Amino acid sequence: MLLPQTINLLGQQIPSITIFLAAAAIYFFFVVWYEGKKDGFEIERIFDVFFTAVFIGLASAEVLRRYLLWASVYTYNSLLLKIDPILFVASAFYIISILTVIIYSRRLRWSYFKIADVFAIAMSFVAVFYCLGQFLIFGGVNYFLVVLIVVGLNQLVLAYRSYKFSSGVTFVLLNSLLGLYIIAFYDVQGHLLIGSLLVTISSVLLYLRLKKGNMNTSLPADLLKHLKNKLINKENELKKQDKLLREEDPYMQPGRAEENAENMDEAILEDSKRELTDANRSVISGVLIQIRKALAYIKMGKYGVCEVCGNPIDKARLKIYPEATKCADCASKLDK
Repeated sequence: MLLPQTINLLGQQIPSITIFLAAAAIYFFFVVWYEGKKDGFEIERIFDVFFTAVFIGLASAEVLRRYLLWASVYTYNSLLLKIDPILFVASAFYIISILTVIIYSRRLRWSYFKIADVFAIAMSFVAVFYCLGQFLIFGGVNYFLVVLIVVGLNQLVLAYRSYKFSSGVTFVLLNSLLGLYIIAFYDVQGHLLIGSLLVTISSVLLYLRLKKGNMNTSLPADLLKHLKNKLINKENELKKQDKLLREEDPYMQPGRAEENAENMDEAILEDSKRELTDANRSVISGVLIQIRKALAYIKMGKYGVCEVCGNPIDKARLKIYPEATKCADCASKLDK
């Protein structure tokens, strides 16, 4: 036990795990912002969706918690009383939250596979903070193993999900891991039921992902080859541009100190130039990610199919914008 179970905060004794949960909540929304932005979601809308989902999840969990308290006093035959109350309430919050996110994503015509991935990544970090707190406060090797496994898996997911993992796979992996952990290690009443439910949810989403993934490209072979070459050439050209921008950045010059401009005007000019360079490199980086995703779709035979609605992308759009992975309608709705 490295930390006390309670700490004094402004004269009040609060459980130490509360600090870890507060940090988890902050990091949850940071991950939503970062991963949502990377996936092209409008930040304000995705925050609206996730705040709403978390609120509905918490409200529902609180109602269920109060029901369990009532049932424990006034009835003894409720099936819900046979499930560990902490596991039941936490699972209810998780499941209701993800269902809310998926429902809202469908109304906004977002890819519910992608939005589920963002949710799973964010929630996995909540699990990391919680398990780390439990390990530091109460001990237990299982908690520490969960931290190591989830952090390692997240590193793999975050490195490859943009262009090597199909959307939805991240959620399936992380959600299945959670379900299997509950079944194997969380030895409380109802753990088999809750764990099996989570694995079932993962299986359903995987089935939908595979079903949607069966929609292969119908582009002619010669056009597909032309677009692939166009993507490769564009990728190489952007890499050259990025290299030139990096070399032209005055702050990247060998042996240069951070502040060695001869006068204030020169320093301001260099700072402005660096800001412009950073902005251009950021744009190039985003386009490169999109190009690599399109090339991965070609390899998988899914190129030319909208990743949101599953409809074919117009050939004219692909000829102008070969890295497109969304049809014009879905792209315009995501940009609003």
